Amino acid sequence: MNKFKYNLKKPFGILFHHFHNEGTQPTGSGSITPHQLQSIIKLVGRTNIVNAKSWTEKLINNNFTGFEICLTFDDAINSQIKVALPVLEKESITAFWFIQSGQYFGKKIYLEIYRYFYNKYFTDFESFYNLFKDTIKHSKYSKLINDRIRAFDLNKYLIEYEFYSDIEKEYRFIRDRILNENQFNTLMHQVISIRGIKINDMTTDLWMKEEDIGYLARTGHMIGLHSFSHPLNFKSLSYSQQREEYEKNYNHLLSLTGNKPISMAHPSNSYNSDTLTLLQNMEIKFGFRGNSKSDFFSSLEYPRIDSTTLLKAID
Repeated sequence: MNKFKYNLKKPFGILFHHFHNEGTQPTGSGSITPHQLQSIIKLVGRTNIVNAKSWTEKLINNNFTGFEICLTFDDAINSQIKVALPVLEKESITAFWFIQSGQYFGKKIYLEIYRYFYNKYFTDFESFYNLFKDTIKHSKYSKLINDRIRAFDLNKYLIEYEFYSDIEKEYRFIRDRILNENQFNTLMHQVISIRGIKINDMTTDLWMKEEDIGYLARTGHMIGLHSFSHPLNFKSLSYSQQREEYEKNYNHLLSLTGNKPISMAHPSNSYNSDTLTLLQNMEIKFGFRGNSKSDFFSSLEYPRIDSTTLLKAID
């Protein structure tokens, strides 16, 4: 763990998304087991992990020594409650949980639905991507994607995310740099239809329940903002659109926990100067990025290391 301490030289979070039990199918890209979670805790050292409220107090009181680690969970995924939380409770660890609200109001959070789709209905990501590329060939976006994909440089794209395969990078380049959100959704709906799956069938038990969020808040965990609908490209939204996303998210979490949110994580690591200004105006005390790049930093941009990166260090 010393090399991570040396590289960051500041407090940081470890980022978790998906979990699955031993011997069962992974629930998402980078999904880990309870044993792997325990291995990560052992790697960084339980004494180096600061519980959420203590981490918050250290930040507010400017008492960081430079190497405080916290655990963070994004996207309100049900497997975090079912699989990860029992490990945390066994270790007496409390964490930050960054929750988008839209799914509790009937909003389809497609980013998570698509992850569930290609992990559940395909043997591996390559099998999914082959169908995805074949669908592109017969879609109205074929020329657009073919013209723009020439700009894709594998060696320069998402280099801070070492765990992405080459084809995962290309997929994300198409999703985030070539198509807008509506275009990408249209294309993915075609892929899902070809496979004969209904979107509503994939949303059952995908996210944690609202009462789970209340339980986390009552038992010492910290609940933070993650936008309302988790847009793929949050920084492309206008200031007023960003404000609506976070205000709706804020009010929902306040109603569930009785506490004013003071922390957040940037959805898909997408944000701009408008986002930072907005969060400051909302009196959000601190926020987390989705990577550990060290060339920029503010109280709303604390770095995080993905759990998958740490697992590679263990391996």
